[in-house]
Amino acid sequence: MGPEQFQSLNKIICVLCEKSDETEITGPLSSKESTSAHENCLLFASGIYSKNSPTYDDLFGFAVEDVKEEQRRGKRLLCHHCKKNGATAGCDLKRCKRSYHFPCAVEARATIDEDINKGRFKLFCELHDPKSQKTRSAEGRRPDLKRPDRVSMHTHTHTHTLTYIDFYLTTLLFILKHHRTILK
Repeated sequence: MGPEQFQSLNKIICVLCEKSDETEITGPLSSKESTSAHENCLLFASGIYSKNSPTYDDLFGFAVEDVKEEQRRGKRLLCHHCKKNGATAGCDLKRCKRSYHFPCAVEARATIDEDINKGRFKLFCELHDPKSQKTRSAEGRRPDLKRPDRVSMHTHTHTHTLTYIDFYLTTLLFILKHHRTILK
């Protein structure tokens, strides 16, 4: 095992979430060739997929080199929840830039969309939960989010328009007065 795998008391830790405990959230922790990772940290990591059958593999079907590459990718990403590097589980909405450590995503109330039979493991941040999308209004807004007061915006626009009209008329009158003087 490499030195990065050990915490105090020589505990084996996941290279993706940097936790050693096996919980219902993380799933079991497995090791191969000095690389350890939780099953769910691997399944929900955005930049990796399983190429082998997990039945006969010590790393749930993931190649060690792929796991190390995902670890390197994660080092460049900041977790939206804990604000630490190593966030490999990203929101499945392509335009969303939120990334998490898998346990942090669960803590941050991300939605887990898992279909083991189809091999689908998706994660959606709290803002892009497809289940809450159904509660949006016809305009695409969630009913609990309010827009700024439109009356004040219209009033401001109306006042702004009057200022332009006032300026335009003043300029026009000035030109007409000078035009008379020039014509005489």
